[in-house]
Amino acid sequence: MEAIVLAGQRNRGSMAALDPEPWEALLPIAGRPMLAYVVEALLASGVVHAVRVVGPPVPGGFPMAAPRTVDTLAPRETLWENLDLGLAAVDRAQPALVVTGDIPLLTGDAVRAFVEAAESADRAAGGADIVYPLVPRAVVEQAYPEVHRTYFRLREGVFTGGNVFWVRPAALSGLRDRAEQLLAHRKSPAKLAGDIGWGVLARYVLRRLSLGDVERVAGRLLAVRGVGLVFAHAEVGVDVDKPSDLELVRRHLAAGTAVRGA
Repeated sequence: MEAIVLAGQRNRGSMAALDPEPWEALLPIAGRPMLAYVVEALLASGVVHAVRVVGPPVPGGFPMAAPRTVDTLAPRETLWENLDLGLAAVDRAQPALVVTGDIPLLTGDAVRAFVEAAESADRAAGGADIVYPLVPRAVVEQAYPEVHRTYFRLREGVFTGGNVFWVRPAALSGLRDRAEQLLAHRKSPAKLAGDIGWGVLARYVLRRLSLGDVERVAGRLLAVRGVGLVFAHAEVGVDVDKPSDLELVRRHLAAGTAVRGA
């Protein structure tokens, strides 16, 4: 497969006070930029032959890449622009991975396991456009008890979202416009409820919302066939978006105590 790594986020938030590096993906962890860990995991998986990084150049490049391909594409201003740029750089007729550049705990084993599970989910669904991992809270907290994540409850359990996606690039051509419309409604509860449906919101409040419900609503709103995959690998669900996350991954990777596999 080809993989797209979204790494174009400027370091303008709370982590800028912790480290002045201009790009979040290049924040140093145990002497290496965060992005290098993500690319290395993809290449170590045995299922990724080329990586398209949408982000800043990495000092020293990616020595682990040869003989495989790692291309760096200059990022644009928004996440959606960077996703479009990455999708345009891969074979649109074949499934690809989309990965965020802020999950340095990622391992090759986790990437390979996700691809195998996503392909099985795709076959079981009779074809999917997106397969998205849901990591159980118990899995994350067992691996990294000190981490603070946002969780959501479904009938099947309590989960956090992962940061590795199996996608069919050709199916995502109109996703940006539909997603931006939903985001525009996020500050209007009435509009957002109208989009989602009052019945769906009621099931969520009553803790009766199922994974199947979420898949159907997402499919209706975004016009893509999405499959949620319960995936018991903590490393895909721990991203670096606040200072405590950066301190956590620095501590574990410097000490060699990061979870390496399922």
